[in-house]
Amino acid sequence: MSQTTERLRDCLLAEEPLQGVYAATLSDDSAPKEVSVGVTDRRLLCLADDGTFLDVGYDAICAIRSRPESTFTYRGNDYRLLLGGGAGLSVLGFVALVAFSSNPAVPVLALATVGALVATVLLVWNDRVAELVTLDALDERTAADFDGVDALRRVERALPARADGHRLLLSVSALVTVVCFAGTVALTANSLVLLSFLPMLTGIGLVEYARRNADELDGIEIRRERARNVRISTADGRTVTLAVDPSAEIDRELGRLTAVAARDGAVQPISARA
Repeated sequence: MSQTTERLRDCLLAEEPLQGVYAATLSDDSAPKEVSVGVTDRRLLCLADDGTFLDVGYDAICAIRSRPESTFTYRGNDYRLLLGGGAGLSVLGFVALVAFSSNPAVPVLALATVGALVATVLLVWNDRVAELVTLDALDERTAADFDGVDALRRVERALPARADGHRLLLSVSALVTVVCFAGTVALTANSLVLLSFLPMLTGIGLVEYARRNADELDGIEIRRERARNVRISTADGRTVTLAVDPSAEIDRELGRLTAVAARDGAVQPISARA
């Protein structure tokens, strides 16, 4: 005998047979709750794990309505949605910044601010960026006539032997962030321009989060869950709704038992099954 059945039997009278046990989601005057439903020859019992108890006598039931229903649930996340949403949010923020700025230098400084800030954050999060992005790797990926790598090599040779390249990059990117943001503030007279930084940075954050967690964010699962909705109306105006398995015959059983209880002169209850 299951533990659920034992718990329901503890709520019964000595000579009250338990004729059926069902798992259901109860909805009445409170929030929906998972319960175990016991059907006896004289009443309906609902018992939750937290001790919530509901008792409905068959003589109090005036209507039973039953219909099938389907619900769709969505689980998981898709990194491609986050990438698209983040990119769109960043573009929207930049478009707003251009629209609200009267000085053409403001969008340029704003882009430089965002780029330098992103570089600063990446350098703080990953202290191996300077090792991962080497001059040799840049030299292999750039055109032969591009002399930018040679210029960086000259800068590298000019640094003291004990200079920390990572800290130097971090300091430069932080300085560029502060200078460019200060220039943006100085050149703009509209506070909405500064607010445009929020969607831009939020979008970039979403893109970076999606890129880092692409393996975990492997897609969205759409599940269709079927249930039978049994709605019980009582003489005192209460409405009790039970969502049970579609194959459960609790509505028919309740209709039969309620009709038996109402046989002696009471008004016949209404039982409808869709």
